[in-house]
Amino acid sequence: MAYKNEARPFSKQRETLIDLLPLSTPLTMYVDPSNRCNLQCKFCFQSQADLRSKMDQTVMSEPLFERIVAGIKDFDKRIKKIHLHGFGEPLLNKNIAKMIRKFRLECAERVALTTNATALTTSLSEQLIKSGLDEINISIYAMDNESFYKFTNKSLDVNKIEQNVRFLYQNSRGTNLKIHVKYVGNVNQSKSTDKFRDSYSGIADTIWIDNATNIWPGMDITEQLELANGLTNQYGLNFPTSKRPVCPQIFYQLLIHSNGMVSPCCADFAAEKVIGNLHESSLIEIWNGFLLQKLRQDHITKNLADHPVCQSCDYPSNGSTVSLEGEIKKLRKIFLN
Repeated sequence: MAYKNEARPFSKQRETLIDLLPLSTPLTMYVDPSNRCNLQCKFCFQSQADLRSKMDQTVMSEPLFERIVAGIKDFDKRIKKIHLHGFGEPLLNKNIAKMIRKFRLECAERVALTTNATALTTSLSEQLIKSGLDEINISIYAMDNESFYKFTNKSLDVNKIEQNVRFLYQNSRGTNLKIHVKYVGNVNQSKSTDKFRDSYSGIADTIWIDNATNIWPGMDITEQLELANGLTNQYGLNFPTSKRPVCPQIFYQLLIHSNGMVSPCCADFAAEKVIGNLHESSLIEIWNGFLLQKLRQDHITKNLADHPVCQSCDYPSNGSTVSLEGEIKKLRKIFLN
């Protein structure tokens, strides 16, 4: 059965990245409200004690949030999209609706949120709707309680998640909020995938079946999971890539960890590639700073000896939705001359 609203969660207004470079203002800013998570999914570093121990397990403070707002306003343009998501569960931050509202009013053209929805309630749904949130991406990991526990190491009634998503959908009609729900298809049986489609297609603006894959530096999920289709791009894209492709993320985004450290992309969960600290520098100083400029140049020239975390990262091939592999000559002209 075909579902009219089954579609990849990509913006229809997307422009070609190479034509926009260099950017005076990041297109996307990832802000991590909480790098603590209430699940330990098998495809995620949160399930590995040794990897999780590398992280500063924090919930973003209000003073740091206010500093971020002020820093973003220093740029000459509004951020196209602020994505409230990083390495934990953003709904664990009690100020999440306030953060969305202020970002939306003062800093960004659009604000998005990614969540596992396990902390979603009717009260919080009402707050999110009123906050001005433009987009919520909801990850569903199983369609029965036993499978959910096996995959996430958390006992929970999956029907309750569906009920809360339904409430959010029904009560957000007439607003700008778009609800996208995705399901990890390559670690679940086809029958449960069909059940997901039947259950969520009527309570979301779009649905999508994606793939668990290697996107976290230093983690091979094939050791934890049996993948139905092997390793592939998360969204089923096929990029022409070299062994170590140029990372497109470092040219158009920043990620702010919940403790104020800044990374050049959304895969650096352990903050091993920090290019700045908001307690010491402004966002615009970090964006235009030496560390990020050198990282870009080293990616273009395929000289990653000084960047071991990039050498062990599969995000450009498996998690990115854009590629710059065919644009090396243009990148050299822009960033090396």
